[in-house]
Amino acid sequence: MKLFSDIKRELRKFYKLILTKYKYSRNNSISFIILRNASKDTKQYNFTAWKFISCTALALIIVVSASVTTTYYFLDRSRIVSENCNLQKDLVLNEDVITSLNSINETQRKEIVELKETLTYSAKYFDNQLEQVDELKSNLNTLVAQLNEDSDSNIKIPITRSLNRNDQVLRPLENVGENNIYKDMLNDVEEDEISLIIKEQINQYDELISEVETTLDYLECKPDFKPVVGTVTSKFGYRVHPVTGRRTMHNGVDFGATSGTSIFAAGSGIVTYSGRNGEFGNVIVISHGYGYKSVYAHNSKNLVSVGDRVSKGDLIAKVGSTGLTTGSHLHFEIHYNGTQINPLKIVD
Repeated sequence: MKLFSDIKRELRKFYKLILTKYKYSRNNSISFIILRNASKDTKQYNFTAWKFISCTALALIIVVSASVTTTYYFLDRSRIVSENCNLQKDLVLNEDVITSLNSINETQRKEIVELKETLTYSAKYFDNQLEQVDELKSNLNTLVAQLNEDSDSNIKIPITRSLNRNDQVLRPLENVGENNIYKDMLNDVEEDEISLIIKEQINQYDELISEVETTLDYLECKPDFKPVVGTVTSKFGYRVHPVTGRRTMHNGVDFGATSGTSIFAAGSGIVTYSGRNGEFGNVIVISHGYGYKSVYAHNSKNLVSVGDRVSKGDLIAKVGSTGLTTGSHLHFEIHYNGTQINPLKIVD
């Protein structure tokens, strides 16, 4: 209760103070004097302090409101102008993008047309190439079969997948659609049927050709060519030596021939020795590779030097009787993996 009484007392004091100030402001006034020309009267305007303060406050409120409104208007207008400029830029950019996309679309359309024409040509080209592959395969099969028969080889003829030429891949573009086989070829060129088959056949033929080349090289190097025109006068094996009269191992074959008869390389290879060697007289040794070496002894003249590369059938020496002999002849040996073997089992 005391609190309420205190509040009422304070409110009465505040009311009295306001009333006093109001009465004071009514009794006190502010005068404005307007001076005119000397011939006219002056004008005086009296305002009470209360009215002056009220008018001043109202004027300030009006000025502030006008300033805020004007500022907001110009700021909002600037924002709208900025957004409008950005929208115009975006519009121009989008128009450029649309123009570029239309150009790309037209280019791709032309490329698709060109690609279809190219694929038509490629289908015919591949068909022609496969015909040539089949012809090559037939000729190669015949060659390999003949090679196996002549050289006692066992080269295997590869079995390759055949391609049906009625397959859609090899037909021209008759019905071009979205799901045409050529769309798949564009999406995955590496895995198309033609590429896989031709790649497989090329790999197999490469392996076969490599094997045939190796075999041909081996046959060229194998010392199976008769080195001299003449008859066999002494075979490989134990015999009574015609000079010493003792039974010894004869590690080669003697071919009887007149002095000066040509001696030929029994196989392709490299000359590893050419000179005199005791009872063998003038000697030539040729290394053929694949474990083979051939020896030519009692020559009257050597025609090749160490390091020379010779081919099968090349002239390398002349028949003679140098060293320990009873007459002119060629002593011919073949070594295989370091062991002397019977030349008549190799030479044709």
